[in-house]
Amino acid sequence: MGSVWIIVGLFIFCLILLMTLLYSRNVEPVNQRKTIHLLQKQLKIKDQQIIHQSNEYNQIIKQLQDSLAGRKDTNMDSAEAVEEGS
Repeated sequence: MGSVWIIVGLFIFCLILLMTLLYSRNVEPVNQRKTIHLLQKQLKIKDQQIIHQSNEYNQIIKQLQDSLAGRKDTNMDSAEAVEEGS
């Protein structure tokens, strides 16, 4: 009767070991998928930040170009006025 309990115990131990092994193999891909999904989310946020920053830089460049164009017009007008005045 004692040997039966030893065999049953070994069977249960092997079953627990097998279940643990199968569980660990299934959990790993799930964790990897979650990590990949999280990284993709972070990359999307970074992409949006870069696009937003690029748009801001483009606006600043356009404002500077418009400002410089306005100054050139003003400088040309004042230069013409000086030439006409002399």
